[in-house]
Amino acid sequence: DIDVEDTHILEKNIMTLKKYGFKEIYHIQSIKKFEDELLYSSKLKNINDLFNTEGVKEFKSAFLQHKDICSKLEVVDFSTEKIWSRKNKKPPFDKYSNQESLDFIRSHNLVYSN
Repeated sequence: DIDVEDTHILEKNIMTLKKYGFKEIYHIQSIKKFEDELLYSSKLKNINDLFNTEGVKEFKSAFLQHKDICSKLEVVDFSTEKIWSRKNKKPPFDKYSNQESLDFIRSHNLVYSN
């Protein structure tokens, strides 16, 4: 969780994956919060405009419950090229941020696409 500057759980998860034989682990890098990534990747100016919600908690609930999120994102010109496209340079997450992870996500279509 990028808005909590603690990598303890991330480190534990990486160690667990390595223990089970995973050799390549790619970190999806948010610059701030998921909502900020959506704003950066669309024409939205306020995250609550997507569902006409009144706060982040209400937005998250609406987002998770929506049945056709892909169509909803198309309406706001969501760009798969932008989401998770920036390296996080803020400590302590900068050590997990690398271009290789970004390239892997793009090359394997791990982000929504039409």
